[in-house]
Amino acid sequence: MDKTMRRRLKILAVVIMLLFFGTTCFIGGFISSDNQFTELVSTQQAELNRIHLAERGLDENGVRIDRMAWYYEESDGFSTANVLCHTDAEFLDYCQTYHPDAVYVSNEWTEDEVILSFRDHPEIWAYWQDQYQMTGFYYTWTPDHRHCFILDVGFSVEPESYDELIGGWLVVDGVRVKAFDRDIGSVEPQALLQDYQNGDWDGSRRLSSDWGTTGYIGSDGRLSYSYWAYGYDATMDPEGLAYTGYGEPWWVAEDLGPELGALLVEPKFVSFDKTKGILAEGSVDVRLYPDLPVDYDASQVVDSWRIWQTDVLICLEPTRMILAQRGKILTEWPLSENPNDGLPLNREDFQVLQPAETRTAEYANDLLYVRSGDQLWALRADGTVELALGHIVWMNGDNPDRIWGLQNGKLICWRGATYYSVSQGPVTVAEGVLDVDFTGASALVQKADGCYALICESGAKSTYSLEYLGTESLEYYKRQVEILYQSRYSR
Repeated sequence: MDKTMRRRLKILAVVIMLLFFGTTCFIGGFISSDNQFTELVSTQQAELNRIHLAERGLDENGVRIDRMAWYYEESDGFSTANVLCHTDAEFLDYCQTYHPDAVYVSNEWTEDEVILSFRDHPEIWAYWQDQYQMTGFYYTWTPDHRHCFILDVGFSVEPESYDELIGGWLVVDGVRVKAFDRDIGSVEPQALLQDYQNGDWDGSRRLSSDWGTTGYIGSDGRLSYSYWAYGYDATMDPEGLAYTGYGEPWWVAEDLGPELGALLVEPKFVSFDKTKGILAEGSVDVRLYPDLPVDYDASQVVDSWRIWQTDVLICLEPTRMILAQRGKILTEWPLSENPNDGLPLNREDFQVLQPAETRTAEYANDLLYVRSGDQLWALRADGTVELALGHIVWMNGDNPDRIWGLQNGKLICWRGATYYSVSQGPVTVAEGVLDVDFTGASALVQKADGCYALICESGAKSTYSLEYLGTESLEYYKRQVEILYQSRYSR
């Protein structure tokens, strides 16, 4: 082969190699560009998915970012715009900043161990109080901050006065996992009635065996029930920690029976979707009064009040008022239009008041008081009735806890409440009183030597005094006070 042919073959080989290299580079570039395009599409799709999840309040794993919002989102009933935390991450940051010691003893845990740690390691539990809803809960975090434990006690109390768990739920990451009520058992009406009268139940709270229904004696003395069942989807409970053993409340059973069914007052049972974890709720009152005898005809009860401090029931009937406790009638007082024959009750305007916790000998035998119109009557333990205030001259509202009145020339300030006792008993402010006037800017008292201004100082115990004004009439000083009062705004 001559040199010319060899040269041509070499040139052809180089051309072929260049063509092969160029083709390879072209194909490689195309593949590389296609991979970059695929990666770009995947990145954009992932970002869109993240945005869509975020719009639904979910993280990249499809889990809610505010599973515990039920607890930390304080609201005044109108808005949550000014709350401290809006997400679980913000709540964790708050806890680490203000309660860094709220850390559980280990990352390993069981439900019972967490509940018992409130007794064994109280220092690891911090307290959160909702200022608007008057609820509170205790909380702590595992050391790895993976789980937050909440003891939902259901109401607000001072942390230093709450040294045991009476009732509530252990909540893990916002879902209810275990009830810790100390009284769990049958909540059917006859069971509660019998246990209460036998002294086996205090009437405050019993949780059903399936943890859904709570039975208690209401403020009117009747049996009352509430029902709450919680269900969660995977966005709220991705680890499947929540309790799921709820049954339906007893009052929706088909075999309830006509006799018990006739005693139900406004029975409710409403199923919900799983928004915020609520699955279902219900309530009912039962016309059974555990403090009355079993065979008592409750249809004659016009009104009733249960005093939780002493666990007694007050019932108003057409012809009498009675005091009952755990199945026994303790005392009764007749009602009459004639004050000499009993309590002259003004049914359009009356109020039951409890005596003070500490009382002088003058009031030692008073079991309760009834305000009837402009008079206050004392109901004694022996079934007698005595006038306590013959003329009420002023009250702070339609359902007052502070009443001013006259009795035998004495000006008396009476404090009281319907369902609990106040600490301060009746205070005699002045004696020898001829007349009073509480209608002006200042309260005035007329005595034989002239007119006085009533001075009140509030504190742990209210104190009262009289400031002498002169010998002019009540009307004269009332007018002078009004002139002085108005002059404050006319200068």
